Amino acid sequence: MDLMLFKFIIFLLPLFIVLKRKGKIPHEPSLLEKLEKDAYTNEKQFCPILPSLGSRWHPQKTSKLCGVKCSLDIFKQRIEMRDLSETVDISSDMLNQLPGLIEREEKNKKVYHTVCEDGESCYFLKITFEDFYAVSPKIPRWVHAFKDELRNKGDMLKSSDRFSETRIQDLLRLRLGSKEVSRLKTNPSQLRKVTELGELIAFYTLASRSTKTYMQKPGADGNNLLHLACLYGHSHIVISLMRMGCDVNQPNEFNSIERTSPLSIAAGSGHIDIVASLITHGADATHVDYKGWIPLHYAAYNNYQYIVRYLVQRNPDSLNTVTQDSNECTPLLLAIQAGALDTVTQLLRLGASIDPIVGEKYTLVQWTAMNCHINILKYFIELKRGDIPVWQALTDMLKSADIQEIECSARMLDPLSKISNEYFQELYNAGGIDALISLLDKGEELQFLCTLVLQNISYQPLVKKALGSTQVVSQLTNLLASQNISEKLQWRIVVILSDMVTISTDSTDRTIVTEYQDIIHSQGAISHIVPILTSSSYDLRLNACYCLCQLAKLNTKCKKNIVKAKALPKLVSLLQDPSHDIKIASAMAIASIVEDNTENQMSVVETGAVDFLVNLLFSDVSLVQNSAAQAIENIASKNQNCQDIILANSKSKSGLARLSKMKENQTKTCGLFALYAIAGSKLDTKKVIANFITIPMLADMIELGDLKLELVCADALNALATGQSNIACRIYKEAGVLPVFRTLQGAIREMTHNQGDLENVRERILHLTDTLYSFLLAQALTPNIEIQEAFYENNNIYSLMNLLSVGDNLLRAKSWLCIAAYMRDNQRAYRNLEKGMLFNIEQNNQHLNINDLLSLLKSEYCLARVIAILSLALFVFNNKPFQRTFSRNYTLRLSYKDFTDLKEDYFNSTNFCDITFSQITLASFFRDISSADVIINGLQDLINLLSDSNELIVIESLNYLAALSRTTEGIPAAIIGANGIEHCFKNLFHQANSVARMAAVVLGYLTFNPTARRNILTAFRLDPYLCYMFNKHFSVGEICKKFKYEWEMTATKGLPALSLDEEILMRKYNEGFLPPSKKNLTNRFIASNLISKNNCKDKEQTDITNDITTRNSKSLAIVRDGPLMQRKLALLDNPKPQIKNTLTTSKKFYDSFLFEDSTIH
Repeated sequence: MDLMLFKFIIFLLPLFIVLKRKGKIPHEPSLLEKLEKDAYTNEKQFCPILPSLGSRWHPQKTSKLCGVKCSLDIFKQRIEMRDLSETVDISSDMLNQLPGLIEREEKNKKVYHTVCEDGESCYFLKITFEDFYAVSPKIPRWVHAFKDELRNKGDMLKSSDRFSETRIQDLLRLRLGSKEVSRLKTNPSQLRKVTELGELIAFYTLASRSTKTYMQKPGADGNNLLHLACLYGHSHIVISLMRMGCDVNQPNEFNSIERTSPLSIAAGSGHIDIVASLITHGADATHVDYKGWIPLHYAAYNNYQYIVRYLVQRNPDSLNTVTQDSNECTPLLLAIQAGALDTVTQLLRLGASIDPIVGEKYTLVQWTAMNCHINILKYFIELKRGDIPVWQALTDMLKSADIQEIECSARMLDPLSKISNEYFQELYNAGGIDALISLLDKGEELQFLCTLVLQNISYQPLVKKALGSTQVVSQLTNLLASQNISEKLQWRIVVILSDMVTISTDSTDRTIVTEYQDIIHSQGAISHIVPILTSSSYDLRLNACYCLCQLAKLNTKCKKNIVKAKALPKLVSLLQDPSHDIKIASAMAIASIVEDNTENQMSVVETGAVDFLVNLLFSDVSLVQNSAAQAIENIASKNQNCQDIILANSKSKSGLARLSKMKENQTKTCGLFALYAIAGSKLDTKKVIANFITIPMLADMIELGDLKLELVCADALNALATGQSNIACRIYKEAGVLPVFRTLQGAIREMTHNQGDLENVRERILHLTDTLYSFLLAQALTPNIEIQEAFYENNNIYSLMNLLSVGDNLLRAKSWLCIAAYMRDNQRAYRNLEKGMLFNIEQNNQHLNINDLLSLLKSEYCLARVIAILSLALFVFNNKPFQRTFSRNYTLRLSYKDFTDLKEDYFNSTNFCDITFSQITLASFFRDISSADVIINGLQDLINLLSDSNELIVIESLNYLAALSRTTEGIPAAIIGANGIEHCFKNLFHQANSVARMAAVVLGYLTFNPTARRNILTAFRLDPYLCYMFNKHFSVGEICKKFKYEWEMTATKGLPALSLDEEILMRKYNEGFLPPSKKNLTNRFIASNLISKNNCKDKEQTDITNDITTRNSKSLAIVRDGPLMQRKLALLDNPKPQIKNTLTTSKKFYDSFLFEDSTIH
């Protein structure tokens, strides 16, 4: 068995080298030299193996063997390992071939198998020694030499194999240098030195000249040769000394006092092979040294877990041996004291007791905390053993009267609270939060420590609840107000306060946070936080900004108090701070302070913050750009004055548009939101901003999947398409329609299949259907044919029919509205409807029945009822065949009172216009009032809305008036009787171009009515400038040919001109009504150019001489109201009007006249 073990160790050495070199095969001759006399000069050239101690290795009862000089544990094969997988056999075959591969070139890397032994991963090697040596091509000569030595059991090398004195001197000089060797004159000094160095042959040579007594004699340091060999880990010298008869239990000495045994030295130095050799030779593993420690204590303290396991396995009773000193520590407590986590783990696995109290004062956890070993505490927590109460022990230390215990506990809780979000719950359950809060009224050192922990967990709801009392906030505020407070304590308190008022992403309880905000506000903390903004500390400035940001969110009181404390100028100055983080935090704070607060918005603008925020839009850091864009968005939100100031900055639009083109979706979204916020509620500004963003970009971003981004893009496209068929067609041509179709179809699929967040999906569908409605219908409810075709080709009609099956009445009504818009003047769609017996259609297993629409007229949801009524009105409007078919198949009775009630509910909104138009269109279905009264009342309501301050309501009213003006049932005459023309004249001068354009559309359609035509012609004769404004804003719609012809006929008789002197004309130019190129013209003639620009049949124009006479103020008062009256007053105010009687104009003059940039269709 001795020879077998020897062979096994010989085999392992090259194997370990192979593993160490990651599979590379070493060359044997360079690794193992031949054993010949004087063939080597130092230990490195000597064979790496010494003879073992014979049969003493074999009789072990455990299954573990110890490798000599390799410090690796080796386990014998157990029965359960015999049935391993085939992989083991393959790897074993490759290992058995290793000796034959050593002398060859490098081959492929080997595969080894691992097994689990005592919870650790080990290599499992199956080796057949007899086969190994049988197939080896060459057996090294030193193998035979050791076999002979084992057989002869010689204790010393032969004299012929020893070094000469000269060789020893050369060896020492090579290792130490000449100066150091010169001091080693005697044999004892040289012997101690070669023992320290581990030079084996030199040791044998010098030892042969010494006696056993001398070799056991301590040196000046109290150590003999055996102590030195154990200390430096020279196992071969230790073995030789033991074979020479040295006492393995002799302790070293210092001042004639016995100290430590060789076994304790080896155990404390981590030499497992020496420990095993010493115990095999009879070393006492229970020897107590001068410190009261046994070898196991040294191994545990120095974190040598393998030695600990070996010693415990040899002597299980020593596992819980207590040191014979004042601390009375077990090996486990010593390992904890040293922070030896591996040894602590090993001892607990071996069954070490956790009950002992250190000096009857500290428990296991407390002792760990007192020694500040966070890794061991974390291990105890992960063990989840009820008998190791980590959190309770730390809490008890916080409540202790010993300041050192409080400090150690707090310092351990600091990193523990950062490791995992779950740990705070255990600390809370143990009462640790209250214990920490109780330290706030202690000294500054304890305040510092408790805030150190609280700042890590103050964002947790339970911790917020504990901190949210008035008393605790008052304590924190008083600390902030202290004059001698340190900066670190200051910023930790600010962090705690900001965390208290921060809403987490998964929190929905806004009320609790508002309560905390009010408490902080009532305690006056804001007045102490604002001065911190000017601190020289980076952390203080940053956290103060963030705290003010959180305090201001959705809390009017805090916003007012922050502004009152003069925080805005300080925050604006921080926008120029060199640190990007502070720029971000200050911009976020400004955004929170001005959010939904008109007064604060103006205050921020007055500080000049807009210019600084616009500059930040051009930063290279995306977070800086995003925060600046967010601040600009909140400043501009619902504040026309701020919107105008931001737009006045020449770089604002370009900077935000730059963000909207960035790659990051977040940056893109922030830029777009800010751009749309500065557009405000004005339709014209929305269109300008939407054009600035560009239609393709809006189309791309609507499909990014962000809800808010989708809504903004849909609204922008809606604004572009509102009332302008040419823009809608442009959107279609630039691929802006199809993304809306696809996004709507996807949202409807999610809604019908109950996927995703249904509230968000519902919101998306509502906005997208509004945009779709704007695409399908142009001004005056005329259809966009191209978009209707694209709508049908992309199967959107089926998606809308699917939406009719959901239970939400508003979504169903919106679906019907889009279907009605799609069928507007769509002959193919109506033919399909007639085939389906009027909306009783089944296509692709989908049903479209008008009874569903009629049922929505009785919905309890008022808005759904309004949209359903508008949908039915669109089906009925100007569609005689449909009206007749509908009357034959369905009975509809409407109540005028119901319409009146709906108008009251939606007064001063665009829905009021929808109800009024539906009332006029469905007048024949009312049973409690005559149709004429319904129409007259409805028209009067629409015309009254033309004076509304909300331009969207005015545009919607004009749009419906334009549609009604196209009818032939006397409605145009009713519009004239209700002074509709005069109101349209007024709106030609509206500051919003969209309103003026829609007013021109209404006037264009009214020219088809003879009475309206005469009134309009009369007004244009009396005030040619009115005609100029009409021509300026008329871009879409139609004009009656008779209207053009009358202009042509009257042109030959001469028309009155503007009759304005140059001063009045310049006044009009300064007001923005005239282009610069016309400012020097005092008289205008318009008929010729009006005719030439409208493709009339008579294209030949001749020079016309017109007599222009002076008219007094009475002649200007034919039209009762509007710009004509203003013109009259202007003439009366002019004391000496300059009047020219005659103006001869040429065709060249006409071609360059006011209509050169307009087109009348």
